[in-house]
Amino acid sequence: MGYQLKAILNTPAESLVHPDDRPRFRADWKLLTRKTTQVPTREIRLRRHDGTYINVLVNGIVMDFGDRDKYIGSIFRNTTIFKKSARALLQTNYKLQQEIEERMLIEEKLLKSRRELRRKAAYLEETNTALNVLLKKRENDKIALEEQVAANIKELVLPALEKLNRSRLGAGQKALVDIALLNLQEVTSKFSLKMTSQYFSLSPAEIKVANFILHGKSTKEIAEFLNIGIQTAKNHRLRIREKVGIKNKKVNLRAYLASISL
Repeated sequence: MGYQLKAILNTPAESLVHPDDRPRFRADWKLLTRKTTQVPTREIRLRRHDGTYINVLVNGIVMDFGDRDKYIGSIFRNTTIFKKSARALLQTNYKLQQEIEERMLIEEKLLKSRRELRRKAAYLEETNTALNVLLKKRENDKIALEEQVAANIKELVLPALEKLNRSRLGAGQKALVDIALLNLQEVTSKFSLKMTSQYFSLSPAEIKVANFILHGKSTKEIAEFLNIGIQTAKNHRLRIREKVGIKNKKVNLRAYLASISL
């Protein structure tokens, strides 16, 4: 409390009690003088030597010394530290509670996000399945259309051109019919598709030359049909051999192209 011993010995305890707490202190003191029991523990405020007050727990006690007088007194325990600790604990508890609530909110948001992601993933999967079905149908329709066009050409156009080719035509006319037949046969066969694949990567001009070679046309005939020089036609043949992998090999180009077209 900060008092000198002599000063505190001559000071009534009640004078140190906060004025608002004195009625309770006085009632407990009177109770002790009448009964030899211990009164309930109470919390009051006591004045320190500098005039400030601190919270204390007070226990009134009666001590019986037999033949001697009974001693009536009080035990005071400073609760300021406990109150500070209690406040600190309350603040810590409040912060922990806030952190728990924030974490729960975060977990709730994460759970909501996961649900949304699962929903979107399911939607994308369904959409992807639907698109695959549509693409498959489109591919099937494309194949069916190509087959129908090829069938119509084979059944309706090629027979007429072949009949015309067997009739009495001039050299120029016959050459034109041959070109028409070759181009239509190119459309109706899978040979051109194989030649344009990534594996061979033939240019459009090389594909035309390859088709003429496949149908037994000579370099001179190919040059006339395509209206190019003979050397250009030869260069095309060399590049075709290189791209299909038979450059500098004793392999007949027409026979090799025929094996590819199967």
